[in-house]
Amino acid sequence: MPKRMSAIERIEIRGGDASTNPRNRFKVPSARWNRWSDTARCVFNSVFMQAKDSQMLYLHPKTDPVPKVQWQTTAWNVAWIAADAVQDVMEARAEHQKAA
Repeated sequence: MPKRMSAIERIEIRGGDASTNPRNRFKVPSARWNRWSDTARCVFNSVFMQAKDSQMLYLHPKTDPVPKVQWQTTAWNVAWIAADAVQDVMEARAEHQKAA
């Protein structure tokens, strides 16, 4: 039976942006961008591109749409949190592998 892959492993294997050095397309501050792995950078770019034009996927059905400028900030924050979470998991996994 094949080993079950984590979401991070699937992103790494998928190729494309995750396997190359993703560009800082959305002007993430350099200090943070340089701290993230290529996988975390890819997650930021992918999540932000999807979220910025899809607010109805995130809002409660009875909620009025948020003005576009405000939604861009929300989408940015969603992408930032996702990239940070991926980076944290990758660092924890590396620490765990060192200890083993």
